[in-house]
Amino acid sequence: YDASEELLQYRFDQFTELKSVRVTIEKGDKLCSTDGSVTQIKFLRPHGPHPAITILTADGLDSHVEHDISVRTKGLYSLIDHSRYSFTGTTDNTECSSRGTCDYDTGKCRCYDGYRSSDGEGGMGMIADCGYRFQEFFNY
Repeated sequence: YDASEELLQYRFDQFTELKSVRVTIEKGDKLCSTDGSVTQIKFLRPHGPHPAITILTADGLDSHVEHDISVRTKGLYSLIDHSRYSFTGTTDNTECSSRGTCDYDTGKCRCYDGYRSSDGEGGMGMIADCGYRFQEFFNY
């Protein structure tokens, strides 16, 4: 309950099936605090649905704590900060990110206009998946 952002990130990085997870403590300085805390956990890769996060209590957890610990999912708002909502990711593991066609002879994507290789998280990168939205700027 008193884990720092760095410790949480380290623990998530230990799951080999999760390629990329980003942990951010947005309110407070630890996972739990007396003033309340809000922690955001983004599952970036692999794409697609992930199992729900659940809270397990272990022996030795201070049982006289009067504060609630909860995980908010499926669009529910934070009990600490009502302006923050959970959301389900919108990425899927589809061929050429559904933004190009696959050349089966070379195994590479031919991206539609406006798309290029990505970093697997929506930014520009070297993965030939057409996952990066590229905007060209022209001077007339």
